[in-house]
Amino acid sequence: TQVLDLGLPTVVALNMTDAAAEAGIEVNAVALATWLGVPVVPIAARSGEGIDRLRRAVLHPPAPPPGVGWEVMPAVEAALGPLESLLADEAPQVPEGRRRFEALGALTADPLLAWWETRAPRFHAAVEATRADLLARPVPYQMAEMTGRYGWISPIVQQVVTHSAQHGEQTFSDRIDAVVTHRIWGPLIFGGVLLLIFQAVFSWAVPAMDLIE
Repeated sequence: TQVLDLGLPTVVALNMTDAAAEAGIEVNAVALATWLGVPVVPIAARSGEGIDRLRRAVLHPPAPPPGVGWEVMPAVEAALGPLESLLADEAPQVPEGRRRFEALGALTADPLLAWWETRAPRFHAAVEATRADLLARPVPYQMAEMTGRYGWISPIVQQVVTHSAQHGEQTFSDRIDAVVTHRIWGPLIFGGVLLLIFQAVFSWAVPAMDLIE
């Protein structure tokens, strides 16, 4: 959703479809593309499957999407309008479709706000005043973007992703994970790897180091 908010031509590469199929997971790429408003190309980079379709999609990208329909809490939404207008006055180079994205980013993230301190000082001051007002109410504005994005995408994931009820076979990766994350064998393997690294650095590498010296 952050990429879509930039207002740029976008193509989604849905990678690791082969691994998903092995795990009994299926993603409806057509439905996902409908929800996002951009092409979604299933690929398996390991085998090269779908790369030609992805290349064609990237070479002929669609027009930038109008943006996604995720929403923020009402108090934050009401504050964004004046901030967008002020940003348009002080930074007219920001495309109209990106003003909401920039205003929300400045409101919720200190590094993004600091970027505007010298470039749009009135906008910067207005964001600080808005923050103080929201804190006084209190409104958890810091969480507005995260809750809005996840609140929008979570139901979509539930609709486009399905799990095969018949699938129960573990993949090779699953079997490795079961060993290295085991509560007993996992720490032992981790300690063994560290010991091997120290041995390689302080013992096995000595002849090569002496030869260099």
